[in-house]
This record gives sequence, structure tokens and C-alpha cells, in this order.
Amino acid sequence: MFRLARLTTQTLKTPVFRKAAFTNAKVCITPTLNWRQNFSQSSFIKSNVPPSDTDKNQGEEDELEEINPNDYPELYPEEPDQDQEEIDKDWFVDPEYSDEKILSETDFIPLWQRQAVGDHLEDRLALQQVSKELMESGKLTAETITDLLVESKMENVTVIDVREKCDWADYMIVASSAKGDKYLSGVAEHVGGVVKKAISSNPDALKAQPSPHIEGRNDKSGWLLIDLGRIIVHLFTPEVRERYDLEGLWKSVSTDPSEPMAFEEEQEK
Repeated sequence: MFRLARLTTQTLKTPVFRKAAFTNAKVCITPTLNWRQNFSQSSFIKSNVPPSDTDKNQGEEDELEEINPNDYPELYPEEPDQDQEEIDKDWFVDPEYSDEKILSETDFIPLWQRQAVGDHLEDRLALQQVSKELMESGKLTAETITDLLVESKMENVTVIDVREKCDWADYMIVASSAKGDKYLSGVAEHVGGVVKKAISSNPDALKAQPSPHIEGRNDKSGWLLIDLGRIIVHLFTPEVRERYDLEGLWKSVSTDPSEPMAFEEEQEK
């Protein structure tokens, strides 16, 4: 910019005379040096002028306002009493326990986790306990499978004894949940996984037990079947369970194969 100003002042040292377009009079163009002087006094050059009273008042208004803690108690929580004993919330065991009492697994769960999860944590621990007992004992019965389904939060778990009504199964277990196909699939996967681990942990006791097989996992039909050999588990949504009514169907089956089924008699009437 300074080079441009210098070039301008050098080229305009002498007056320039040009003829007017329509007259013979000569027009004088005199260079002015005011632009160069004004450039040195431009606004972006720091000025040594002291601040005025208005600027001082504006600076005082920009100062932070002090807040009275009594007006906003929620911003200033009370400090804990130093006399009270601080509780370690990361790991906490009820002081009522004595050294002689045997502590369970739930006693070593962090207090914050117990408060946040609540009943859900207890339900999960109960499911883990039932699953662990089944895997260690290898007792694959209708009762143990029923307990596993109950702790999995399946509803209306019903056991149907079909030992005298068919030769390919001993028990039918029917359960339902309104949480949808995805939840039913998760329960079926858990039951199948527990049974597989029970077979691997007890190869002698469960050597005749076939590996569990799940059907209807990707159908999204509201009906999943878990084939456990002599035990068949049916998982339904409430609507599909009511539609097929397996309980009523097996109840109508007579123990005497020569007798007709109850629904056949009703159709004949």
C-alpha cells in the first residue's frame, strides 16, 4: 500500500494538461497529497488518544455481576458434614454383616449399580443362578426348564403331560410373552445355550440327550419351538397362543388311541 502511495505521488508531481473534448480550453489536474496524509491517520493505526468517560462507563457495565448464594440454593449444594463417615459408593457391603456371616455374590455388587438397576439386576441374577444349577446338575426335566422360562420372564408357563398321548415326546411346555418375536428368539437362544452347556458338562448323564434345535427363529410368526428331545417347548405371543390353543388341543386327545378326539365328536354332533 505504501508503494502504491509513493508511486502515485511520484507520477503526479507536475500538473497534467489535457484538452477538453468540446472546447479548446486546457484543463489543469492538480495532484493532491491529502490521501497520503489521511492514510497515515487511518482507523486501524493505534491511537494515543485517552479513553473518554463514555468508554469508562461502558467498561464498568461489562463487569460480571455477583450472585448471592442465598438467592440460588440449587447452584450451591450443601457440603457434606465432616463429622459423618463417608460411604464408599464404589464398593459397599452392608455394615450389618458380621465377619462370621458368609457373603453372597450380590453383596459385592457396587452400591451405585444396585441403585441404578434395581429389580432388573435381581431378576438377572436369579436367571443366572437357575441356569448355573441346570448346567452343573445336568437335570434336564420339565421342572428345570419351567424354572428357566419363569426366570426369563415368560408368562403363563404351562406343562402338558403327553406321555400317554404320543410316543415321540413326554412333555409339552407352553409359554408366552407380549414383548415380541425378538424377545422370544432371545429366550429360545438362552434356553438352547444352557442345555448345550449342560450336555457338555455332564456327558455321562446326558449322553442320550440330543442337541437342542430351534424352529421359527426367523419367521416372525409369533411362534418359536425348541426341540429338546422328550421335551418340546412352545414360545408364543399372546395372540398366536390364543389362536392355536395347544392346551385345548392336547386336552382333547384321549389316552386311548381307539377313541376319537373330543373335537371330532363335536363335529359329528
